[in-house]
Amino acid sequence: SSSSSSCNASQSPAKDSRSSGEGNSSALHWLADLATQKAKDDTKESGSLRSIISRESRPPFGLDSLSALSKPSASSPKLFNSLLLGSSMIQSKPEGSSLRDLLNSGPGKLPQGPGESGVPFPSVFTSASSDKLKSSLPNFLDHIIASVVETKKAEGRRSGTSEGSELGVLGARKEGVMGLSVLEPHTSHTWLCDGRLLCLQDPSNGNNWKIFRECWKQGQPVLVSGIHKRLKSELWLPEAFSEEFGNQDVDLVNCRNCAIISDVKVRDFWDGFQMISKRLQDSDGRPMVLKLKDWPPGEDFRDMMPTRFDDLMENLPLPEYTKRDGRLNLAARLPNFFVRPDLGPKMYNAYGLTSADDRKVGTTNLHLDVSDAVNVMVFVGIPKREDNQEEEAEISGYKEVMTTIEEGDVDEMTKRRVHEGKEKPGALWHIYAAKDAEKIRELLRKVGEEQGQENPPDHDPIHDQSWYLDQGLRRRLYEEYGVQGWAIVQFLGDAVFIPAGAPHQVHNLYSCIKVAEDFVSPEHVRHCFRLTQEFRHLSTTHTNHEDKLQVKNIIYHAVKDAVGTLKAHEPKLSRP
Repeated sequence: SSSSSSCNASQSPAKDSRSSGEGNSSALHWLADLATQKAKDDTKESGSLRSIISRESRPPFGLDSLSALSKPSASSPKLFNSLLLGSSMIQSKPEGSSLRDLLNSGPGKLPQGPGESGVPFPSVFTSASSDKLKSSLPNFLDHIIASVVETKKAEGRRSGTSEGSELGVLGARKEGVMGLSVLEPHTSHTWLCDGRLLCLQDPSNGNNWKIFRECWKQGQPVLVSGIHKRLKSELWLPEAFSEEFGNQDVDLVNCRNCAIISDVKVRDFWDGFQMISKRLQDSDGRPMVLKLKDWPPGEDFRDMMPTRFDDLMENLPLPEYTKRDGRLNLAARLPNFFVRPDLGPKMYNAYGLTSADDRKVGTTNLHLDVSDAVNVMVFVGIPKREDNQEEEAEISGYKEVMTTIEEGDVDEMTKRRVHEGKEKPGALWHIYAAKDAEKIRELLRKVGEEQGQENPPDHDPIHDQSWYLDQGLRRRLYEEYGVQGWAIVQFLGDAVFIPAGAPHQVHNLYSCIKVAEDFVSPEHVRHCFRLTQEFRHLSTTHTNHEDKLQVKNIIYHAVKDAVGTLKAHEPKLSRP
């Protein structure tokens, strides 16, 4: 029993030191349990280490070697001190070292644990030599205990989830208690969507890609904030676009009914971007919620807006993936004699949907893309009066925006970010994992049949972009199919990374200027290939029917370059 083992251990301190060496990180896990126990007993006696040690508790992870510490005894303080200060009690085995040695390594230099592969937590019993304590003991101790507590939580959650359902060690944590600081301590980040969405907070950090890829290879979207601080803001103002390109003829789309309004001057769109009184009106005299269709057209962005092109490309986050010559952008492997696929940039310009009736309407309906993409919010326009002052909250749609966010399945941390009012919210996104696309199709076909719609075999409810998942449909998707997406509010300066094949939709809260760039990552190239095969079965008139990405050529040349590099270094690799 627990009590008898405690007695036995108390009578034999020498046995403690021997048996604790059998569990590679037993002492460290015990410290983690101490921290957990202290949190539970906050309302009881004071939280001194001595009082915590003297409380009743069962050995963590069944490690009876430390059960002596669950009851007060003469050996308890000595053993605890030996863990911190490295007395001879712990060094009875040659491979053992004290916690003091471990602390000297500092956060960010922690070795991999011996248990779960890839789980970063330190082992007390290492071959490190005892050194002088170089840094603050309490800070390091807090860091290490937090690491182990989080590891234990992740292990418990992992045991109850199916393979691939969440991000193993990294994505299973709630609000990133440990985050990825053990893997890369100098990368500023947080967790949204209840710990399922990585948000990188320093777009210029050169180590971002190391953390990014851990989430990216699991098919999860990623958010990067603060891009607008690096852009030349004067280039992305609606007034600047109106002044430079106002006389161009464009097509507009009425977001409320998808009707196309042809041959309109682009100035008419930009003039009403923040001035509701200047917007074009429908047949009932209501200002329309408009979207600028395919502007700039095709591949003209670089030629038509060279300064803006350079400003964007110089400041895209994760340049290893997103730049045209990025080392992890497989599209860069295509030789120059190929016609390069159109990977952008592409602008998305639309007014905000600020009325109660607009809550079931999308600025961009549910769809998926054959390639990976990053979408940057470069401007958010809140309605203004003629005197250039922002409208009162009732007129600007502030209350409706808040209601839309509340009903949009958004997590508490994001709501807090909205209510603090320090940043401008631009758009509400719903993104789903690529693996859930077929379940979404099943739901939409079922709902279509319930509404008496036809389902032709050469059409697809996602590729047709004819659906927006409102709150009711999202609830059905979760209740009937167990599919939960990511609800993301994109603020000014936020970059949303969307994996290839991931169904997603966008609802503008205010008028937004977004710019997107496509890329092909090694993690998702298999989705790119699969989607090109799917598109072949669409009707010949469908916009996605052709393989515009040239994915087979990209794969071929990426593999060819990789093999060539390995062969070139083969002599070096074969040396003893």
